[in-house]
Amino acid sequence: MSRASMQMFMQSFSSRPSFSPASQRTKYFPLRQIVIHSMTPYILGMRIRLSPRFICTLAAFASVLCAGISGCGTSPLARYPDFPVQKTRYPSTVILADAVIIHAVLGDTEKVDIPENAGLGRMCLNMLAGRLNDKGYHVDRTLLSSIGMLMNPDKTYKVLRTPADVERDIEELDAGSPPFFVDEVFKSDTALRRNLQGLYLKLSVVERGKGDSSFLIPEGGTIGRRVGGGLMCVILVGGYNVPAASQSGQYHGPPTLEKVTVQHVTQMSARLFFLDSMTGEVLWDDRVAKIGGLVMKEKIAGMLEDLLEEIP
Repeated sequence: MSRASMQMFMQSFSSRPSFSPASQRTKYFPLRQIVIHSMTPYILGMRIRLSPRFICTLAAFASVLCAGISGCGTSPLARYPDFPVQKTRYPSTVILADAVIIHAVLGDTEKVDIPENAGLGRMCLNMLAGRLNDKGYHVDRTLLSSIGMLMNPDKTYKVLRTPADVERDIEELDAGSPPFFVDEVFKSDTALRRNLQGLYLKLSVVERGKGDSSFLIPEGGTIGRRVGGGLMCVILVGGYNVPAASQSGQYHGPPTLEKVTVQHVTQMSARLFFLDSMTGEVLWDDRVAKIGGLVMKEKIAGMLEDLLEEIP
């Protein structure tokens, strides 16, 4: 591969993950770059168009590869040393959540189970509220803001809208595009909804380095003042669930290219943030990811435990 082609390929990923042996957690690419955007990277000097599922797998492989070579990560407390004092200034805390699990089915078909994701979001909110209250925070409101707010609205999925839809064949399910749910607080206000999307998109690429200046996200102040002020906690949970039988090596690309084996694998990620709800200043960010197996609530609960253990 030429130097120019390699540079163009690496620029397809704007955030390099790292691996922290202290917590055994894999840093990961922003969710919106893993599961929603298709791109046309250069491979072996040739430009080829890849399927969305292959993009997901390629990103996961790159994440694992970079995790192994990028060295030790820095703990969130080392990156936000002022947070233990800052948090005491807020008399109340509100938690917002967006949670979405995508299920691979046949070929390029993917489905989203709305009741399942709503239950997952509520589990995350309840777990965070309970543990944060135990740590001395004063959580007075939790809100499942959306399901799939970070996803590409131009892509369609098979959608399960009720628990009864589980019994229906995939061909019988309705098609739908994200977001699959938006709370009435944001759904009824177009401008506020755009601010919510802007906030989540900007948070998806936030990772403050040690000694870096703080991030200010104006949309965070707009949303924070609308939902109650004080300290605002945001949890973004996402996953791509691949059946175990489908997690096998497959060759993608024209026959003229050198064969490269890439696996379709299950991926789960969770990102946690604290912001000043008046200014939109990011006071804390942390993330955890897992690859392989199947997406289960118990695994995601374990990921949240990892995030909560770091919070002072």
